[in-house]
Amino acid sequence: MRNSFFISLLFIIILIFFFGSCKKKKEETVSPENKTTTDQLDRWGDSLTKVNIIDSTNVPVQGAMIYVNNPLSGLDYLRAFGTSDISTARYLPLKTTDLFRIGTITNTFTTTVFLQLVQDGVLNLEDRLSNFFPDIPNSENITLRQIANMTSGLFDFTDSDSIHKIWAEHPLRILSHQQLIDFAMAYPPYFQPGAGCHYSNTNCVLLGMIIEKVTGEALSETYRKRILEPLSLSNTTFPSNQFMPFYASYTHGYEYFDSLHTLVDVTERYDPSWAWGSGNQISGMSNLLVWLPALVNGTLLNSGTQQERMKMTDWENFHGIPMQYGLGIMGTSGYFGHTGDAKGYHNVCMYSPSTGTTIIVVVNNGSYSPLIMFARIANLLSPGLIPLTP
Repeated sequence: MRNSFFISLLFIIILIFFFGSCKKKKEETVSPENKTTTDQLDRWGDSLTKVNIIDSTNVPVQGAMIYVNNPLSGLDYLRAFGTSDISTARYLPLKTTDLFRIGTITNTFTTTVFLQLVQDGVLNLEDRLSNFFPDIPNSENITLRQIANMTSGLFDFTDSDSIHKIWAEHPLRILSHQQLIDFAMAYPPYFQPGAGCHYSNTNCVLLGMIIEKVTGEALSETYRKRILEPLSLSNTTFPSNQFMPFYASYTHGYEYFDSLHTLVDVTERYDPSWAWGSGNQISGMSNLLVWLPALVNGTLLNSGTQQERMKMTDWENFHGIPMQYGLGIMGTSGYFGHTGDAKGYHNVCMYSPSTGTTIIVVVNNGSYSPLIMFARIANLLSPGLIPLTP
């Protein structure tokens, strides 16, 4: 009887080893034509967690994920690098299934709901901001289109002294939407409506407030009904407090303080009310792989509304990368998507509708922008596609 038990146990162990080995072999199988590409991606991923130049200072991020899918070559690459938690007690390797704060990618959800309400006839792109916020200076000359495509000129409250003081002294203070708007209104606009393009989180908060006014529902509820449930985005949440989800593994988020000399774990340091409809959500790689093509291809919008969304305005030049902005979507050289800047996290998710190529780079350090890494990867797949100044 005892021998039978050990024989059965040995058989189970062999099966586990066999299937585990098969899975590992499958993950590591790379076609010869893609071997050079994957080797380079491995080197770049490793380099992210070793040395990066941030404001002329050499510092690493703690963990990174890179996803690249190129249907033309059959490349399907997903790997995590570094750690999700650097604390002595719980030094853990980053996993591709870890959740993270997606930051300003949240704005793509807010603007999608706004555009759904436009195509439903509830709102109009040419509606004046004064219809909803008559006390905002010059609001009669600002359209909702200009709010959505970042040409309103309204000051970004995240650039205000007030919010920086709160982040430094009272990071868990709960802020109302109106307080965020008031922080912005204490400063003059960047330019007159339509005279330029400047990303402003104030625009995103205003859109979220308008959505709540016309629907009578919380913004998180409209996300659930109009986006999360239709696309089965079960790992995407809109938290009401500073805590990360307890039911799933997640990566901690870090930032460099004191002129980049002090590394701080800021995962749950800030109340998310400051970000709200501009950058509050938590998600994961699997959900972004569903959301990104849906965003760019207009899965949740009709063709006419999606065409309006994709009308691009010249935005900024980031290290030589010519950026453009549409209605809650950014683009460069045939790729479209958005960056996700949050306290402790920074991401970029880009998709090319002409080739079906997807590039996603996630880092768990808010002090580093992965946009340069995206451009390097895009140029690795299509040499010379994106101008880039290191």
